[in-house]
Amino acid sequence: MKAILFDLDETLLNREHSLLNFISDQYDRIFIDYVVNKEEFCSKFIEWDQRGYVWKDVVYEKLIEYFDLNHFCTQDLVVDYLSNFARHATPFPGLHHVLSTLKREGYSLGLITNGREDLQTSSIEGLQIESYFDIILISESFGAKKPDISIFTHALRHLGVEPANAVYVGDHPINDVEASIRCGMTGVWKKTDAWDGQGIQYKIKELPDLLELMKSIYNN
Repeated sequence: MKAILFDLDETLLNREHSLLNFISDQYDRIFIDYVVNKEEFCSKFIEWDQRGYVWKDVVYEKLIEYFDLNHFCTQDLVVDYLSNFARHATPFPGLHHVLSTLKREGYSLGLITNGREDLQTSSIEGLQIESYFDIILISESFGAKKPDISIFTHALRHLGVEPANAVYVGDHPINDVEASIRCGMTGVWKKTDAWDGQGIQYKIKELPDLLELMKSIYNN
């Protein structure tokens, strides 16, 4: 194995924790003086966000309607989200240790993430991990998103690595694991309660588990 590539959200970035922190902060800054229950506000945001698969203009439109906040502008709230989410970017435990260790061991590292260029870039900067990677691809600027395998093959060509010599680590069984396997890579699933991971060969619970798993994959 010569290269290890990663997903971002719920793989390196604890998005759920980051989002909860952001929502709490946004409520305290903007909504605290209105007759809106904080716990319910945060709960509805998480519910309608659907793990990031619903864009925030839709989420805020629902919040405005549900809580009768018609004096707020949806776009202003989206801008606030884009401006402030990265301040709450929370890594999973061991993130910097794992990336620095893999780098020292000679692996080329890559990051492939779906999402908006501005938001994902600011999240990466918030985690302070951009310097570890030899390539970072964000779907909006690349023009294709996972599970389209073209985004994987482009990264591998840039790194000069054959798919058989590369690993991809992500939390989504289809967009990350299945797609990378279709590309010819070894897919590793970072476990999450959102999926059962049935039929996936390689799995990790925490990021540091990857270091031992790589030894096993390499020996095979």
